[in-house]
Amino acid sequence: MALNARPVNLHKDGIRETNKSKNRDLEIIPDDDNRPYLSTRYKQGNNYINAVFVPSFREHDYYLVSQMPLTPTIVDLWRLVRDTDCHAIVMLNELDHEDERYGPLEVELMNINAENKSKSIITRDFRVILASEKKNTDDESLETAGIIVRQFQLLSWPKKNILSPNKADLLELFDQLQKWKNTRLGLSKVKQHCIVHCMNGAQRSGIFCAANYVVEKIKSDQEVDAFLAARYVGKKRPQFFGTKEQYTFLYDMAVEYTSLYREYANV
Repeated sequence: MALNARPVNLHKDGIRETNKSKNRDLEIIPDDDNRPYLSTRYKQGNNYINAVFVPSFREHDYYLVSQMPLTPTIVDLWRLVRDTDCHAIVMLNELDHEDERYGPLEVELMNINAENKSKSIITRDFRVILASEKKNTDDESLETAGIIVRQFQLLSWPKKNILSPNKADLLELFDQLQKWKNTRLGLSKVKQHCIVHCMNGAQRSGIFCAANYVVEKIKSDQEVDAFLAARYVGKKRPQFFGTKEQYTFLYDMAVEYTSLYREYANV
């Protein structure tokens, strides 16, 4: 067996007959020991979702990287939000879903673009709550019931372009995400997570996670290492990186960030 070969049984759950249709790409399947297991009960589903834990620069397994949900798996994305006490969803592709009842969950759109004036990012705040929990909650308590999650959708990423053309927009997204995370600190008794998804759950999401790692490392250590960032997040999903252009983009992101930092420092 080749040194870098990956035994098929590492991701046997994802290729089971009951789960095959839940994957957009059968070449992009999560390893069984690195995927979240859904726990919110749903009689038409099981514990499988095509998602992997990915570390950020500061937190182990902070990100949950997934594919854009298929129609039958939208409920699984919201189950993932509830099961992991997710505080944010980063959407790096098109499409949107209206408020609906998803299996045992109700998802309510609370507001759009709260505190957001960006033309390249749309934010949406959702409340995710068990239908049974909502039924047994009075109107006053309902204000704080369920989980509040903010979705950040990056608009300036063309369909056919793996690399984001506007690095400033991506940096703004990092900033908005961090500010939202700071407002949620202390509101949860368990570790919170951020879901990141693109259409296939690979290249764009990998770039997002690695670019954020590059920026955070510059902030912390004043060092740039795009290869380390790609290798660090790529351990969780080999399909994240595969082209020279992706590494070049990470170095360009570092240049963009440091130039903006110098501009603010000189104001």
